[in-house]
Amino acid sequence: MSYLYLLPGLIIGLTVHEAAHALSAKWLGDDVAWRQGRVTLNPLKHLSLFGTLALFVLHFGWGKPVEVNLYHFKSPKRDYLISSLAGPLSNILLSGLALSLLHLSWPDWFTAFLMSLFMINAILALVNLIPIPPLDGSKIWPCIIPGMRPVIKNRMSQVWLVVLLVAMYTGGIGKILTPSMNFLKGIVYTVMDDTETYTERPDDFPDSLVAPDNAVNTIYKISPAKKNRADGYGLYYTLEQPYPCDSLISSITESLAEQGWHKTVYVLFDPNELSSDQWATLQDEKGQFIEWTGTWINEFSEWVYLNVYYEVESETLIPATAHISMYQNTDKMVILYRALHPNEMPVIRDP
Repeated sequence: MSYLYLLPGLIIGLTVHEAAHALSAKWLGDDVAWRQGRVTLNPLKHLSLFGTLALFVLHFGWGKPVEVNLYHFKSPKRDYLISSLAGPLSNILLSGLALSLLHLSWPDWFTAFLMSLFMINAILALVNLIPIPPLDGSKIWPCIIPGMRPVIKNRMSQVWLVVLLVAMYTGGIGKILTPSMNFLKGIVYTVMDDTETYTERPDDFPDSLVAPDNAVNTIYKISPAKKNRADGYGLYYTLEQPYPCDSLISSITESLAEQGWHKTVYVLFDPNELSSDQWATLQDEKGQFIEWTGTWINEFSEWVYLNVYYEVESETLIPATAHISMYQNTDKMVILYRALHPNEMPVIRDP
């Protein structure tokens, strides 16, 4: 279902990408793609049957390549570079347009669509700069770097496609894409974040997020504040008195269960890359700490996310100050989370 959710953005991205190649080639004097009917925004002219099926099987897809004849260009190397760059540049423009529109208020379904359009087109632009045939990077960089040949023979395309798939599944391309994906996610969260903070609990705050009387450094957050209906709530507080770890977790989780929240378990991996329902000992620049995380869902598909971490004494490892973070997200933010974490599979488990 996650890939079906991203499919509209992919279809638009691939269609505009290939149409940009064809149109730019036509403008530069090569009418091969134009005579083949590729100067169009009709997706059926640009989508590859096997490339589309591969999206669901291999989680990687492609469109039908646009044919060009270098001998039709007045300046073959320069014009080939321009026509090759047209595809990734069109994806960058689409991604920028979607990101700009995300600043505005839209219905949930259209916000989800813009999310798909932004992420998919940014990824298409990035991937197509990799210098491996049949990606555009194999045509772009040889036109820029002296001594490289910009023409790749078609009979080698299948071999290079296998090399590309192997690079994906062995993690080679992941080393490029993972930091880039994290960067894109950060952009999205920054754009969509419009938060107001309070030191006193607002009257309309969810019952699931209540700080105890002895909490200090308490902060309540509502986001986005500019809309009539908030999509996310946050609660942050500190307990300076040492608390038994499991007792603290139990006091919070029992309250959630009484309110009708159901514990969720992630089949593939936890959203925080930590093991749910157990404490983990971690280290950062400030020293050692122990951390626990968990998520809950209710009948309205709203989520509560809980993170607890204790500062610990460096020598005795005795828990000291406790820091508690809780978030409640509405169905809109759940849709956003699902789009950014398509491989996670939450299942409900009642306590």
